[in-house]
Amino acid sequence: MAPTPGSAKKARRESISAMDECLSEFIKRMIVRMPLAEVPATLKMWGFLAEKDLQSLTLWKSKEGLAMEIVNLCESKKATIDHAADLDIVYHHINSKKKLWCVYQMSVLSDSEMNVTDVAKFQAIFKKSVYSVLKNVTINFREFGEALWIRIACGKDCMKPNQYRPTFVVYHTQTPYAFFNGITSAHRSMICQGLLLAAGYRHIQELDLKSRSLESMQDMLFKKFSQAWF
Repeated sequence: MAPTPGSAKKARRESISAMDECLSEFIKRMIVRMPLAEVPATLKMWGFLAEKDLQSLTLWKSKEGLAMEIVNLCESKKATIDHAADLDIVYHHINSKKKLWCVYQMSVLSDSEMNVTDVAKFQAIFKKSVYSVLKNVTINFREFGEALWIRIACGKDCMKPNQYRPTFVVYHTQTPYAFFNGITSAHRSMICQGLLLAAGYRHIQELDLKSRSLESMQDMLFKKFSQAWF
């Protein structure tokens, strides 16, 4: 039996509502997992909510109550999954010591004339490379100083990307190093290939180095890289 126009419209409304609920729940969970003292600074760095919105928040509420306030503000401003992913990047940037990082080193610059400091071009090439292999994926970027943070969320088969288990890559365009958190064997080659094409290198290999201090690992490798040029 064919669906009536009314039932089709209702199904579309329910579908849209379900997507909204998934996004709202994702934002809510992010806020709840943050230490309460970090919430104001994290939201301010995020930059999606206006100053008057931040001042309206009731910080003495339970985290669940505060999270719902923030979700309501996001809904009123028509937040998208890209906005939520950007908040997730900010959270992980602030809490980078809570994750275990590994590092890959690229080598042998290609003959490409691409300027590796052209971040916009890097992003476009990286996205094109990954999307050519996998369609059910979201990719988001955010710059912190000279560091480009990349967030990749993938889905299995025809499923939507799993926003709760993303991979993070931190790449400094002036170095051959890329720092990974949450990389899986299923997506390692795809992400590495995207980095090689976007950065203009030919080879990439994992170094025998892991740490929960992203900053310390970066300092050590960047110092070693700088000394190699003298």
